[in-house]
Order: sequence, then C-alpha cells, then structure tokens
Amino acid sequence: MNFIGLVGEAAVGKDTVARYLKEYYRYRRVAYGDEMKYFYGRQKGIQGNRRQVIKVVNLEKNRQELIDYGTHAWRDINPDIWVYALDQRVKRLARFYKELEEQVLLVATDVRFQNELDLIRDKYRGTIVKVTAPLSVRITRMEARGDRWDPSFMGHESERFAREVAADFVIDNGGALVHTTAQIEEVLNSIKSRPRFPNTKKPPK
Repeated sequence: MNFIGLVGEAAVGKDTVARYLKEYYRYRRVAYGDEMKYFYGRQKGIQGNRRQVIKVVNLEKNRQELIDYGTHAWRDINPDIWVYALDQRVKRLARFYKELEEQVLLVATDVRFQNELDLIRDKYRGTIVKVTAPLSVRITRMEARGDRWDPSFMGHESERFAREVAADFVIDNGGALVHTTAQIEEVLNSIKSRPRFPNTKKPPK
C-alpha cells in the first residue's frame, strides 16, 4: 500500500495536491472528514447514498457546526471514532484493489490530529506531507469559494496541530501550480514504493 496523508491549515490547498495525485497517478482520495460528514448528514435527515450525503453537507458550508459535531460531540467522547471509521474504509478499499491485483494508492486530505497521523504512518507505513501557503493567499482562497475568514479559527486545536506537526515532506502551495506539481513529483520520487500503475495521462510541464 502507498498511503499519503496530507496535513495543513485551512485553504493551503490540500485538495489541489490530492487532485493531482488522483488525475495523474490514480490515487484514491479518502478523508476523515468524509466519514464524519456522512454520519452528520444522515443524522440531519439527508437522504441518498454516501457520496450524495457528503455532497449536500459540503454545499451547506456549516463549518463551525461540523467542527462542533466532529470534535466536541464525538471526539470528546471517543477520540478515535473517525480514525476507526476511516480505517474500516481503507480496509474495504484494500480488499477491492487486491481483487483487481492493483497497487493500493490512497491519499488522505485532512490529517488534523495525532491519532489520525498515527493511523497512516504507523499502521499503514504511510507518508505524511505538510502543505503550506501564506496567510494572505489562504484568505483570498477562502473568500473566493464563499467561506468567511474567521481569525479565531487559527486557534483551533486542529489548526495548531497542522502548524506544529513534523512531516516527512513539505510542499509550498503558495505560488504557481507548476511549482506545486514539481514538488509533488519530488515527493513521489522520494517515496520508496513509487506508484507502479501511473495514469497514461502525462503530468503538465
């Protein structure tokens, strides 16, 4: 298994890195937050399959409510609840890819706590990559996607963890996309189990 965990503060561009890995190297995106959003959505009465429920929750943009639900309503009771949920999903995906006789390529887009990092690094021998960007760039990105910038959010424990955690690699996503993708390629070249089944689509120059 080749498992990459992305850590970083809000709006640094973790999904940008994940999209590149998916598009050019067939990585499968997973997220601790998706597990939480699915349970949240079902409790709110949102109907549909897993993907549909998560999509509706994302459109509602209830960031603070989701933080309260995922962190205070559940993690305070059981800190490993979303770790367990994602672990079960990873196991199902691993069985799926084994049947196809393909390498398991996963990227988690939202490593926000130490136990989430430990699952990827310790259990699955994965790689932790920190994505960074200047605050001014992050604020611009949040405003562009319709999110409200709240300075108090920087003090949340998940944001502090992202700033302070030691990662295996760091990608600066504060500039041009071509510079970000070049750094992603450097990370992939450094990972021992380089993807054996790259997409036929060539990365941009």
